Amino acid sequence: MISKKIAFIYGYEPSGHSVAAKALAQALPEKKDYIFINLSEIYSAIGPLVASAYFKLVQKTPLLWGYLYDSPYLSAAHKNFKNLIPKIFFYRLKKIISENQIDAIISTHAFASLLVSKEYIGLNNIKRGCVLTDFYPHSFWDSCADMYFAPSNFTAKKLSQKISKEKIFTFGLPLRKELIQSAQKEPYKNKIPVFLLTGGNRGFLAFEEIKKAFIKTGKKAHLNIMCAENQRLKKHDLKSADITFSFIPYKENPAELYRFCDCVIGKPGGLTIFETALFKKPFIAHSPLPGQEERNLNYLLKSQKCFFAENSDKLSFLIELFYKNKKAFSLKAQNLSSLADIKSSHKIINSFLG
Repeated sequence: MISKKIAFIYGYEPSGHSVAAKALAQALPEKKDYIFINLSEIYSAIGPLVASAYFKLVQKTPLLWGYLYDSPYLSAAHKNFKNLIPKIFFYRLKKIISENQIDAIISTHAFASLLVSKEYIGLNNIKRGCVLTDFYPHSFWDSCADMYFAPSNFTAKKLSQKISKEKIFTFGLPLRKELIQSAQKEPYKNKIPVFLLTGGNRGFLAFEEIKKAFIKTGKKAHLNIMCAENQRLKKHDLKSADITFSFIPYKENPAELYRFCDCVIGKPGGLTIFETALFKKPFIAHSPLPGQEERNLNYLLKSQKCFFAENSDKLSFLIELFYKNKKAFSLKAQNLSSLADIKSSHKIINSFLG
């Protein structure tokens, strides 16, 4: 039984990993003490550098990142990372864990789970759990935890190729209570269709391509565009009499944006997928990043849970189809909604706390 304090650890924020951690914290018993450990704050000197390198890599050499993401060579090499990382890094983590009397850790980020593993920092008396936020396990997810929580049966099956089945549990992705409460309200009935455009927490959207696709259809629509951290999106101008739009900065709670929309268009990140599923909205995947998002999309397409617009012409076609064939979009939304479990956070926490 976990008697002291639990730590939720993730790579940086805003991110789907940090949101998953916060959703889990909401499910803790009222008097249970906890802390968040943000790796980019602990290692503030290298956090922004690593993030910058990652985004440059996926934008300029996507094929290379796609290979590296799940390379068997990289997976084997991570066993030796411990020898390459300065001991001060492990000292800082161990100090935070010891000073806060932590006796359990849940990681929502693959690299974070590696850094706090018994192999890397010792502290063998601490219970460790990993929560996956994408459908395909990253090569870093290895036997470094006591329990693994998969977002789908598909993910659990993939995990079981490397990890004992007894350690794997399938409860869905953790969802925040404020979104769950909003999703249970009656949806808005819009006179003009509203599309929610989301590029993840970094606001990566191929907006010029999306803009052309909407203008080409000649349909009336309102676009809510989630800029997140990408303030450059606000410089765009649609210049169309048929389309109105709003640029939305980063929102800690996007519940009403989901509830207000009729369809979501965006990158297939784990968080976006499950939040769209929660609100029973159809999803059009667009401009996925190499690595986890491309693999998420592969799963969604195979299971008939979304549409995919690989270019502007295909997006125009899908937008027109939305107006002509609402039944096709309702069916995809229904298939996608099967992923969301409003009790997922509580199931994970209850199982982990034992």
